[in-house]
Amino acid sequence: MVSLTTVLMSSLICFLAGSLPLAALLALQLKMQAEREREWTRIFCVKSLEIPSQSMDANPEPVEMKVKKPDTRKRLSFPLPVSDYARDVYRAVKKSS
Repeated sequence: MVSLTTVLMSSLICFLAGSLPLAALLALQLKMQAEREREWTRIFCVKSLEIPSQSMDANPEPVEMKVKKPDTRKRLSFPLPVSDYARDVYRAVKKSS
């Protein structure tokens, strides 16, 4: 007759043999999820994405409007070759309007 401890030991070994691969898969999945979360956190922890402190204030300070600088770039212009027919059509349209 088989002793009770032998039966319990064999059933425990069978249980562990069946559950250890599942536990390993679960641990691997949790590790990969933590890595993915850490990567996304690193991507979105950028200084430019922070909420400005003025938006959280109850009494925001007036924001000064910046004066736009005048455009001082030099303009380049050069004549494009235009056919006589196109010139005539342009003149006719300009006269009619």
